[in-house]
Amino acid sequence: MSTEWYLQAFEVEDEQQIPTFEILSLFNEYPIKQSQNYVDLSLPDGDVTIFVDVQAESICHLTITRPILSEALYKLIYNIMSTGNFVFYSPGGNYPIILNETVREHLPLDMMQALGEPKVGNTPEAFLELLKNLYA
Repeated sequence: MSTEWYLQAFEVEDEQQIPTFEILSLFNEYPIKQSQNYVDLSLPDGDVTIFVDVQAESICHLTITRPILSEALYKLIYNIMSTGNFVFYSPGGNYPIILNETVREHLPLDMMQALGEPKVGNTPEAFLELLKNLYA
């Protein structure tokens, strides 16, 4: 069974739309193969697929399938989450992750009840530490 990581952006418990070009521009550092609904990135530690509607004007969520242990991927996720009120979560993970306390007020109550109280990774280092312990 493969692992999936989800990122969703919210604004006052509703979807927060982030310009797609803003997200895609974060991928420019890496070789990329792009289709209508996914992007394959070649990171220094391996390849990763990110499902995102690349033709949409804006997006509110994306999915990373079969994530790899990669500092480059962790940094990329942190940078994506910095573009909006994103929450990171994974089935089987111990907790969702947000980058700052203000994001909490935007999350739907039923999501927090289902996933648990989010932990705050307000620096790249704190975010990485939370990711490392996600399944511990």
